[in-house]
Amino acid sequence: VAVPELDPEDERVSSALGEVRLGKGGATSGALLTGYLAKQPAQAPARYYLAYSLRQLGRWEEAAEEAKRATELEPSDTRFKEFSLLTDHGAAFRRRVWESDN
Repeated sequence: VAVPELDPEDERVSSALGEVRLGKGGATSGALLTGYLAKQPAQAPARYYLAYSLRQLGRWEEAAEEAKRATELEPSDTRFKEFSLLTDHGAAFRRRVWESDN
C-alpha cells in the first residue's frame, strides 16, 4: 500500500486520518498511520488508531505494543488506557490459547 505524503507538522492529521481510514479497513489505515508515525513518532492519537487497525487485522501483539506506546505518550487519556488494557488482555488470552493448542 502506497503511503501518501502527509504534513508531519499538522497534529490534526493523525486523528483525522485514523478516524477516516478506520472505516476503510485495517490494512490501509495501518499503512497510512505507520507512514505518518515514521515522521511523527510521538503522536499518541496516531499510535492509538494504529493499534486499533492492527487489532482489526488480528495482530494483537503489535496492537498491544502500539496501545501501550499511546498510553505512555499521553497517560492522562483514559481512552488510550482502556484500549491498551483490553488489547493487552486480548493478546495474552490468544497466547494462552495458542500455547494450549500446540
